[in-house]
Amino acid sequence: MKKFFKRVTATLVLLSLLLTPVFAATSEDLLRTAKENSSEVKTYERTKENTLLLKSQSEIQGTTVSVQSGVMYSEDTFALGYQDSVLPTSSVSVVFPEIGDGLYINTGVSLSQINLKEKSAFSVTPSLSLTKNLELKSFSDTRSTLEDRITELRAEYTYQSNMISFENSFYQSIISILNAQLSLEKAQRSYNRSQATYEKQINTGLLTKDSLPALQVELSLESSLSSIESSKANLESLLKDFKDRYGMDFEAPDSVREADLTLVEDESLSTSVTVARLSLESAKQDLYEQNGHSGNLKATASVTPTISFDNNYDYLSSSMRASVGASYTDKNWSVSATVSDTTDFESPLSPVVTLSGKWSNSSSTSKSNEITEKRLTNTVLEKQSDLDKAISTYSSSIQSLKSSINEFKLSESQSRITRDYHTKTLEMTQKLYDNSMASIESLEDALFDVKSDSINATILSLQALILENRIKLINL
Repeated sequence: MKKFFKRVTATLVLLSLLLTPVFAATSEDLLRTAKENSSEVKTYERTKENTLLLKSQSEIQGTTVSVQSGVMYSEDTFALGYQDSVLPTSSVSVVFPEIGDGLYINTGVSLSQINLKEKSAFSVTPSLSLTKNLELKSFSDTRSTLEDRITELRAEYTYQSNMISFENSFYQSIISILNAQLSLEKAQRSYNRSQATYEKQINTGLLTKDSLPALQVELSLESSLSSIESSKANLESLLKDFKDRYGMDFEAPDSVREADLTLVEDESLSTSVTVARLSLESAKQDLYEQNGHSGNLKATASVTPTISFDNNYDYLSSSMRASVGASYTDKNWSVSATVSDTTDFESPLSPVVTLSGKWSNSSSTSKSNEITEKRLTNTVLEKQSDLDKAISTYSSSIQSLKSSINEFKLSESQSRITRDYHTKTLEMTQKLYDNSMASIESLEDALFDVKSDSINATILSLQALILENRIKLINL
């Protein structure tokens, strides 16, 4: 029996240490430290950054510079005409990114050694070309912008929702530990009362040691103690998990900021609704492109002068080739026109005009277009259904949150009434105890009720922050 009570004493001393809350920082301070220590948060930040970096990378347009060098073999029987030659050539070309709405510029220069009238010489040939692309569509094509916006929204939503989930898990971990501590203290107090009653009954002779009733009480005490030890192990596990996940020892917040439970009902604030609406618009534009005209008008202009010098850099000759053209391409036909000429600045101009057209069609192409149109139509209907579901889900979530907010406010009101009652009860019990009209047990009970109310108030405030995050998430 003595061994049993020694074990009881040791267990209760350890419990008193576990059950003593440590209040040292505000809830915001604790959350900030948890985020700084968490590898989860760092992963969320990197994932968001990588998503946006990939998007930015796909939008990069740079200037391309190419350098080429080689040799040219010529029999010289036609243009150069006196002996076989192996002639070195070099060239540099520069391709600029798009400088306007479909406007591109390419420049370059080439340097070649030539044989001209039995003389060794070289020529310099700069070049410049302009290209203008104009999409002639029967609708305003904003699909690229829509997809970029969807990517940004999803990246931000994923990051924010993960952060909110982390915060709520942090608050819930604190709540679980506070509840476990409070439950253990209640169990310990109940055990202490039962043990004191048992010892009093033994001392007053109401129970006889080794009697059947006494053995039954001892068995009940042993069972309660085992339950307390099991609960203690659970609390230790919660404390260890808290430290492992958040990188710090558990501290109960000494204050919790007031939550903002204002609920704004506006579906345009919902990422899910916005993404569904943008996806629907993109699908409609896919269908518009299939059904309507989406031709491409392309205009080009280029000029390529050639200047020849001898090895002493004396001018020998010059020429220039210039061309302008335009083409139009639709689904199954195209037309083009080009005007070009080469001049040595002495002979009269003799421009060459080239006109061409192409049309093609096949039964397989028509059938394929029908299938594509049907598939795109179904996609539009699916996206419309997704939008309807997103709006319906948002509306249901709003109603659910309204109920949760009302329930919380009711719990908060009841908790406030209970705290006021227990505070007044403690004051009255303290006066009665001071006048020897109340037992020490009654005073201890009143003190414990006030302590429990304080812990429950902290828990309630943390639950309010979780509810606040639910409100943020629905309008995220």
